[in-house]
Amino acid sequence: MAESQAIRNSSRTIEPRESPFGVGLFDCRMDDNPAKLLFTDEHKALRAQRQLSDGHEFYRPRKPSPFALICHIEFPQAEERPVLEGPLFVPKHEDDAWFIYHYQGELMFLHWLDADCSYRAHIVRKRDRIIVEYVNYFATGLVNSAAYHLGVVDYLIKAYLYNKFVPHPMPACAVPSDPESICTLSFFYFGRRGLFATSEDTIHLPWLDVDVRSLLSRKPRPL
Repeated sequence: MAESQAIRNSSRTIEPRESPFGVGLFDCRMDDNPAKLLFTDEHKALRAQRQLSDGHEFYRPRKPSPFALICHIEFPQAEERPVLEGPLFVPKHEDDAWFIYHYQGELMFLHWLDADCSYRAHIVRKRDRIIVEYVNYFATGLVNSAAYHLGVVDYLIKAYLYNKFVPHPMPACAVPSDPESICTLSFFYFGRRGLFATSEDTIHLPWLDVDVRSLLSRKPRPL
């Protein structure tokens, strides 16, 4: 309770009444983010190498693992624009953090600094929608809830595949009393698209027709 209160009391907090999503947000925007200093020339060379790959080397047919997160998350799909096989998102901008591939009903999410996919989502394609039925996750080093991992997959699909502005879930390791650390974590994990975070459930937030212009036009407050 004290930690969430610290986030709410931060100068970077946006109250629900000011948010087009109807939930409180944390403003993660930051010029010259310190996370950029973590990216070495070796990392950048690996990124350039992966940009040439179709991602098929990461495909391994899987059934739900003992740690699979069973879910039912729907996304619209236009009949004339089906989800194709192969790379769905390959970052061209240096501040985009994720590669996304699709092979035989498996969406694979690879953070550009990782050796293997952090998330593998099994999808079913219908005529007018895509349904995520379960997620196998392999993210290590952080203790996060099942809701957080499902929220990340939901966020990556909306932000990277649909190119929609949505807030990302707040990692459990975020230090509420240190706004700069939250901004750094946000950029490290979500790249330039991770502009705002929330501790609320992100999966059920409105997102397709939300007008975010007033939110994006706000000037970030000092840390």
